[in-house]
Amino acid sequence: MRIVLEATALQTGPNARRAGVVRTVECLLEAITRGYPEHDYTVIVRPEHDVNEVLGHMSSGRVVKSWDKTRLWKWIGRDLEPLLKGADLYMSLTGPVPRLPWVPRSTVVHDTFSLQYPEMYTKEDKQIHDAMFRQVTQFAEVLFCNSEYTAQCFRDLVGRTGPIIPLPFGPPQPFADSAPEGWQAYRAEKVPFQRYVLALSTLEPRKNLLRLLEAWDMFCKAHPVGTPNGDLGLVVAGGKGWLFDQILEKVEGMQSKDRVALTGYVPDEYVPPLFREAELFVLPSITEGFGLPVLEALSIGVPVVCSNGGAVPEVGGDVPVYFDPTSAGAIVTGIETGLARMGERESWIQAGKARAARFDWDKCAEQMMETMLPLARR
Repeated sequence: MRIVLEATALQTGPNARRAGVVRTVECLLEAITRGYPEHDYTVIVRPEHDVNEVLGHMSSGRVVKSWDKTRLWKWIGRDLEPLLKGADLYMSLTGPVPRLPWVPRSTVVHDTFSLQYPEMYTKEDKQIHDAMFRQVTQFAEVLFCNSEYTAQCFRDLVGRTGPIIPLPFGPPQPFADSAPEGWQAYRAEKVPFQRYVLALSTLEPRKNLLRLLEAWDMFCKAHPVGTPNGDLGLVVAGGKGWLFDQILEKVEGMQSKDRVALTGYVPDEYVPPLFREAELFVLPSITEGFGLPVLEALSIGVPVVCSNGGAVPEVGGDVPVYFDPTSAGAIVTGIETGLARMGERESWIQAGKARAARFDWDKCAEQMMETMLPLARR
């Protein structure tokens, strides 16, 4: 069977920023082509993508680039791709689908945040997201998503009546047990604390980092240097998103700014040791469509203290310490509760790894293919 996989959300090259959606597309691409090698895959990427790097995420198939005139391809070219490629199925791994009904179409929805929290988006970003929601609701026969929470939000906010199928997303990458070469130098440069609490996310309003920083000021006032946990620092890791300037300004105005480190984007190879050497991982997001960093932390092996917003409890189950993300005081209490459990750290970590093992990219690929293949055979 000839299947088109649209992977235009990928990033390639030395400056690629492989955040949640990009990692998801990589993992789905690999799981589908590895698990179902009997099919003929054509993967569509953007003109600037490195074809060889994309092929590295695939077990079979070929890669083609969309038109150099990207805007024209989005308006016309995508609609023609199923016909031009002789496709039996068109599966977008995120984003829009062709409008013309040549073949069955599906896509993957990651969140509905532009509808839930419009004030956290730029006007342009909100328009792009809202238009995509309308487009896939009208033209995709099947929508896959990352959680029951996202599925229900999409039904309620967009009015989708067709199938919306949650998938058991897996951890974003394989994790080495030992730190890579260069880690100690990186740590010495970026993490000026022996003991630290880690927050890892794109720097943007929805991640609730301003409230985390407010909470950290409160924590440091209650635990000054020279007292138990007075040596702890807060490491905020991740690349810049929209409206990130607010976060930088907040740090500069903090009383405890000498106990805060902003690392910027973390190269993939340094993510596991950064998690593993933290006392706690904290995720303060107002909401998450899935909560990939929580799954990542559980998989690598670090105690998790996190928001109870959105789909995060679907991922964490009863393993993390949860808090109300709208309250700085609740975040402080969550961190203190997590630190008080350090005597059971190893059993806590093992419970997290057992929880993470329930999530698997191969199961995602199986669910997607077993849903779509019968539609092509009709």
